[in-house]
Amino acid sequence: MGRLPAPINRPARESPRCNGHSARTGEPCKNWPIHGGNVCVTHGGRAPHVKKAAAERIAEMVDPALAALRRLVDEADSDSVRLSAVKEILDRHLGRAKQAVDVTSGGVPLVRVVAADDLELLVPE
Repeated sequence: MGRLPAPINRPARESPRCNGHSARTGEPCKNWPIHGGNVCVTHGGRAPHVKKAAAERIAEMVDPALAALRRLVDEADSDSVRLSAVKEILDRHLGRAKQAVDVTSGGVPLVRVVAADDLELLVPE
């Protein structure tokens, strides 16, 4: 099995790696750990207790992350930083609206989603 891809938005050199080691060579594992975890799926990342601990670690980060966003909304020097923080909070609370999705049949659009709750039906000619 090849190495798993690097976590999003984090350079490879700064990302933590799996804490497991090869039984054959003794070398450290080069795979990425599961999100919130310390080991990859090869070294136990699929185990229920490991998944539960990873989910608890992620849940513990929610309140501090929201507090940091709140500080940005209240204290950021830049309007664009404040706006980004507000958007992030609203997106996480309300969910992101779909911008535009076309569903086609043989290259002919059948349905266009204009907004999250606004559908436009297009009948092929």
